[in-house]
Formats: sequence, C-alpha cells, structure tokens
Amino acid sequence: MGSVPNQPIFPYNNIISQYVSVGELLVARKLFDKMPQRNVVSYNTIISAYSRFGDVEEALNLFSEMRGCGFRPTQFTLGGLLSCMALDLYHSVQLQGLVIKNGLFDANAFVGTALLGLFGRHGCVEEAVLAFEDMPLKSLVTWNSMLSLFGHNGFVEKCMSLFRELMRTEIALSESSFVGVLSGFLCKKDLEYGEQIHCLVIKKGFDYEVYVVNSLINMYVKCTSIFLAEKIFEMVPIQDVVSWNTIIAAVAKSERPGKALELFLDMCISGILPSQATFVAHWLTFMLNVINWKLPICCFDEIYEKNVVSWNALILGYSTKCSSTSIYLLQEMLRLGYRPNEFSFSAVLRSSLALELRQLHGLTIRMGYLNNEYVSSYLVTSYAKNGLLSDALIFVTASNNPLPVVSSNIIAGIYNRSGQYNETLKLLSLLEEPDIVSWNIVLAACARNNYQKEAFELFKHMHMVRICPDNYTFVTLLSVCAKLCNLALGSSVHGLMIKTDFNRCDTFVCNVLIDMYGKCGSVESSVKIFNKMTNRNLITWTALISVLGLNGYAHEALGRFREMELLGFKPDRIALIAVLTACKHGGLVKEGMELFERMRRSYGVEPEMDHYHCVVDLLANYGHSREAEKIIASMPFPPDAIVWRSFLAGCMRQGTTKDQPVGHENLDQHNRYISLGD
Repeated sequence: MGSVPNQPIFPYNNIISQYVSVGELLVARKLFDKMPQRNVVSYNTIISAYSRFGDVEEALNLFSEMRGCGFRPTQFTLGGLLSCMALDLYHSVQLQGLVIKNGLFDANAFVGTALLGLFGRHGCVEEAVLAFEDMPLKSLVTWNSMLSLFGHNGFVEKCMSLFRELMRTEIALSESSFVGVLSGFLCKKDLEYGEQIHCLVIKKGFDYEVYVVNSLINMYVKCTSIFLAEKIFEMVPIQDVVSWNTIIAAVAKSERPGKALELFLDMCISGILPSQATFVAHWLTFMLNVINWKLPICCFDEIYEKNVVSWNALILGYSTKCSSTSIYLLQEMLRLGYRPNEFSFSAVLRSSLALELRQLHGLTIRMGYLNNEYVSSYLVTSYAKNGLLSDALIFVTASNNPLPVVSSNIIAGIYNRSGQYNETLKLLSLLEEPDIVSWNIVLAACARNNYQKEAFELFKHMHMVRICPDNYTFVTLLSVCAKLCNLALGSSVHGLMIKTDFNRCDTFVCNVLIDMYGKCGSVESSVKIFNKMTNRNLITWTALISVLGLNGYAHEALGRFREMELLGFKPDRIALIAVLTACKHGGLVKEGMELFERMRRSYGVEPEMDHYHCVVDLLANYGHSREAEKIIASMPFPPDAIVWRSFLAGCMRQGTTKDQPVGHENLDQHNRYISLGD
C-alpha cells in the first residue's frame, strides 16, 4: 500500500464495513482497534455498527473517544447514534443539543429524521411534531416517518392532514407514504378515509406494490369491511405470504370455515408456502375453534418437522377448549424432548384449574421460568381467576425479585376490586417505570377512595412524565368530576380529550361524558354529545334519559325512552329505573304506572326494590297514598326503609299520615316510621 501514512485508512474502513454488513461485529472491532490511523469515517462506521446491534453503551463510549481525538461529529455520526433502538431519552436530548450546536439540523434531513424515529419509539409525539416543524430540510423519509408516527399512535386526523400537506409539496409519494397513512385506520369510522387513500393508490399506480396491497387488505380487515378486503385480494396481480395469512385469518374470524379452507388450498396450489409460525398459529387454532376440535391433532401429526412454535400453537388452541388436553400436550412435549418456553407455559396457564395450577407452578419453578415476567403474570392472573386471591398475594410477597409491571398491575387490580385502595397505592408506588395501566389503576383507586384532589395531582404528574392518557384515564377523571358536580373541571377534561384526539374516544367514554354533564347540570352539553354519537348502545340511551329526568325534563325523558324502543333497544332494569325516576320527578303518575305494569309483560324484567321505591314515591308524592299502600302490600319481599320513608313523606305532604289505613302485616313498620316522622 506504500509508505504514505494515510493510504491504508480507506481499505481498512471498507473492510470494517464489509464485516459489519455480514454481522461480524467482533471481527470488525478487532480490525478497528488495530488501525494505525483512523478518520471520521472509521468512527462513523463502527459507531453505527454498535448502534445497529443495540449496544448503546459501547456506541457512546466510541463517540466520546472520537470527540476526544479531535474529530468533529457529522450527521452520519449522530444519525447512527439516534437510530439506536436502546438509546434512552436522557442521552437523546443531549445528542439533540449537540446536533443543534453543530448546525447539523440545517445541513440535511438525515439527522432530523433519525431524531423523529427516536421520539416515535419513546412515544413522545409532541416532541416529534416540534422537531418536524423546526426542520428546514425534509426528505420523503422524514415525511413518511412522521406519517407512520401519527398512524401508529392513533392520530387519524393529524395523519390525514399531514398526508394532504405532503401531497401539496413537489415530493413524489412512495410505498412507505401509503403504508404510513394506512396504519392509522383502525375501526369502522376510519373506513371513509381508507377508501380515499385506496383511490389514490390506484391513481398513483401503487396497486401493484405488494407492500401497499397488504396494508390495504389489513386496513379493510381492521375497519370491519371483510368483503372489500377479499375483493382487493382477488383483484391484485401479486400476493405474498403476508397477503394470504391476513385474508385467511380475517375469513376464519368471520366464521366461514369453508371459505378459509378454500383460500388455504388456493395458497398451496399457487406455490406460496406458509411460514410455519404464522400458519400453525392461525390455522391449527382456527380448525380447533371452527371446524373440528379433533382435526388439529391429525394435522399436527402430519407436520414433518415439529418445533416449539407448532407445539405452542396446538396447546394454545386447546387451552381455550379443554385445559386437561392442553396439559396432556405439554407433558407429551416434554416426553418427546422439546423444551417448553414462556409461551408454552402462558398458553397452558390461561385456562388451568386450581389443582392443575399448583402443579404447573411447581413445573415453572423446576424449569427456571418463575422469574420470567410473562409466565409470572399469567400465574398471578390464573390464581386470581380461580378465586385463589390469597395464593396470588403469597406468590407475590414471597418473590425475592422486584415484581414485574404486569404482575403488579394484576395484584393492584385485585386490591382495587376488594376495596383495599391504600394497598393498591402502596404496591404501585414501588414501580420504577409504571405503564399506562398502572397509572389508570392508581387513579381509579384514588377516585373510589374519594381522593379527588389526589387523583388530579396524579394526572398532572402523569402528564409531566409523558404518559399519554387513554380512554380509561378519561373515564376515571370524568367520574371524579361527576362526583364533585364540578362543571368547569369536567369541561376542562373534555377539552383535553378533544386536543388529544377525540376520535379515539369510544362509546363508553361518550356515555360517561353524557353522565358527567348531566350531573353537573349542563343538559344541553349532554344532549349535544348524544346527538353527535354514531354508535349508541342501551347505556347511552339510559344515560340521556337519566340526565333529562334528574334535571326536570320528564316529558323529554319519556320521549327518548319511546324513541329508544322504536329503534329496537329493549330496556333493562337500569333503563327502567331511569325512566321511572324521570316520571317520579315530573309527576307523570299515569305514564309511570303504565311502565311499571309493563315491566314483566313487555320487557321481561322482574321489579326490584329500586323500581318499587320509584313507584311508591311517585304515587305517595302526588296524592295517591292508597295506591302506594297497595303496591307496598303486593311486594314479593319486605319493603326496606327507603320505601317506607318515601311513603311516609308523601303521606305527610298530603296530610294523610294520621288517618291513612294500613294493612295489619305492615302496621308495625308503618307505626315505627310515623313515630320517627312525628
């Protein structure tokens, strides 16, 4: 190579790059250490290699060494580091500062795009948006990264808005542009957007790209349009194993076994062989649940080369049908020399009975899986499901290792359901990195324990540590606002929901919103939310009827009840309590009694204490004491204190307390409440 000192650097860098490309990182590092001289490219190559392999500590050490040697980092140096999957936010913020200081943000889009990817991996959507807006230069990869980030985080409107903005630029769209925007469509209400993108895919000629076609099929499946998914699948000229797996799984879930089997045979005829993991996982489970519960074993026996994946799929399928068969399969797996993994144990544990559970617990200990987070979580869940709460708690407290987040959440949920809210708070306060489920459980514990102020303090802290609230978070906060009857606070929470992306709020959240506004006296807001809802259920109608009744709109409540019936909703006991309460507050005696008399005949609902209380209160308060007494006498169970109190209060208001005749069987109780009234 000659005697010029700088001459060997290029071939060294090239050889190191070749070793890295074939996965020989250790050999590449040895060669790097032996280099007589290095330049920026040498360091960039080895730093990017360590970043790609997830060794962030060594990548950062080499970066420090590089700067110590006087080399100025380039966009490729920092881009490589920022692309490391294991890089934490603390170091990434420092690197971002270095990017800005060195003016690399303005040089090209490479570093900025890597930064967007990093923020996306950590769920920091706001930071990603700010970084994207500050970027002076954006490549197509930058735009696609942002589309994918919005899509995967469920920000449908923002994703579509960004896609429109991208189309207005002179940058040509790519496969990833369509895949990114399609990833955000998750339910039926997103179908219209999905169809618009589909039209554009055809217009731009991307309907021949299998990657885009698979995203389209997946989008239609998720948006509950299986027919359109099948139609696309049949029309496209090219399909791969992902296309076939997606459509077969979708058809299988729609309970059309004949069609699914036909598709599978067509797949084999076309020469595309399913990957064992996806085929076994979907197909064996499908045959077990839909076609014949004995057929999977026959098919399994025909598999020439069985592995742990195929065993796990078979065990998982039978665990939902017959726990004893799944345990027998686990025993066979062990007998034939296959070593179960965490998925094997989790599949068996999910449906185990109490006796089987203790045996499996012992087996997990013997095979060294007790400290596996996945297995321990299923163990705790199974103990709780079998009613062995004390065993679950003993298992948790006996563990010497810190409890995993999932197991902690399960135990905290048990504490919550049993009213031990302080234990919930104590347990989850020990977690170093609680997830969104942990935060929701703590918020629910505070709400149920009437720690309303603490609940909102926790929510504020949750926001500070960048935990994005979900529907369960908002339901808890709205419930607290309803308890406090604090309209301003409830409206603020609603505003935050809109800012976060109100499209993610499901029917359950909207029902709670209707209830909250009603209890805070804002009937107009409740009606407005109700009218905007596209997916209403019986609870939605019940909530609105209750709101109208409690706020003095009895006739409107009754009208909504009748509208609900016309739409085919059959009222349950709660809906009937709501409409009877509305009649009680509005003095609609005739209408209330008609509904009460129709409960058994028309609705198949047996009147309970709450229904009798509404009717007695209605009759007694509006001058029908004798009829109220007859209702009390006809009750199939003894009236409680609330029924008697309502009857007595109504009689006193009507001036009939002293001379109102009362049946002998109820005389003692009646006299007791009269004496209390006097």
